[in-house]
Amino acid sequence: MKILRFTCVLLAAVSLFSCGGGKTDILKREDLFTLRLGKMEDHLSFFMLDNHYTGGTIDFVMKDGLIYISNQDGGKVMKFNSYGDIISLVYNEEKNPVPIVLKRVSGDTVTNRLAFPYPFVSPGNIAVGSNKMLLVQDGVPKERRIQDEAGQSVFDQVILRFDTNGRLKDYLGQEGVGGTPFPFIERIQVNDMDEIIVFTRTLSSWIVFWFNEGGQLLYTIRMEGSALPLPEKGEKLIPSLEAMYADSSERKIYMKIDYYADAMDPSSKYRYGIQFHKSAIFIFDIQKEGYTDSFEIPDTYKKPEGLSILDDKKEKSITEFLGAASGGYLFLLSPLGVSQYQLMILDRKGKVEDSAVLQIKDDEQIFRKFYLDSSGILSALLCEETGAKLVWWRTDELISIAKDRKKAED
Repeated sequence: MKILRFTCVLLAAVSLFSCGGGKTDILKREDLFTLRLGKMEDHLSFFMLDNHYTGGTIDFVMKDGLIYISNQDGGKVMKFNSYGDIISLVYNEEKNPVPIVLKRVSGDTVTNRLAFPYPFVSPGNIAVGSNKMLLVQDGVPKERRIQDEAGQSVFDQVILRFDTNGRLKDYLGQEGVGGTPFPFIERIQVNDMDEIIVFTRTLSSWIVFWFNEGGQLLYTIRMEGSALPLPEKGEKLIPSLEAMYADSSERKIYMKIDYYADAMDPSSKYRYGIQFHKSAIFIFDIQKEGYTDSFEIPDTYKKPEGLSILDDKKEKSITEFLGAASGGYLFLLSPLGVSQYQLMILDRKGKVEDSAVLQIKDDEQIFRKFYLDSSGILSALLCEETGAKLVWWRTDELISIAKDRKKAED
């Protein structure tokens, strides 16, 4: 185990797009199914205050035509087919009624639709391997919580591993199976080799724990917030690490860093705060123990709220990093205006391979969560007042077009 410490060509496919009357094509969206809000085994539970989401973590994974959804407020993890039929459930009996649709497991019961009781503390982020093993972030009881020596972080989260029969196999901590609880877990990934990557955060750093399929710790990578790279030496910028994702087939991490600069009044030169300046992607190679490449993300602009239709004023927007598909195709999303978002697909050198507009209504975004699988299919869980929609965009076909174009160019 190693511990590493480190203080756009555009193409539109006619069958994929619909006319939006603007300069950029709108990518067709397919709504797969809707979950109702409530306490039943196939319902989603979350809290709102003044029409704003105030609940716990909701996460989901789409794998081999199945959809896994974790619901912290509901104390459960659900598995559905692509039609929205619930197939199985792992749930806390104290937070949920007795399942009706599913049969509760007892003894050696064998059926295709089962409910498995498990005393979740606070289930959060999830991931699924090619062997269908389910990984679930969960809290630990108070007596098992550990505070670091500086008193800045609490280690109180583990990764539970459930087998294909819905039964707990073991749990992962910092050192591997049965290890010390993790600090706050931002994300769990399983790559194409079934290696498990756990992204965690403390007040001052990001810490990545990289395990093999069996749960043996291979690498620990610490990214200190005070030592993040700058796009150019000498620039007086404040870096902020917004997101990290692992490559699906190589031991590499893609880091999106946002940079902020002093905001000054041009006439008086008075500094009144900071403002967003630009963003960049840095590629960190685990085995080479360093950064191997970086590039700036193309600027995107949005129309500020409250302006009239005739007002063409725009302001720079911050992109959201959604992850990386197989082959190193990076997905970034940025707001354009009311209910519209620009999706950019970049290669590892920062070249824009494709671009499209996604339509997501404002009232569908009380809570939203995106998931990008290794093939390049982008899906989302969109929560509104009456339920939650599971939708997808066939962005994998855009990647296929980009790959074919590259082959032709070669």
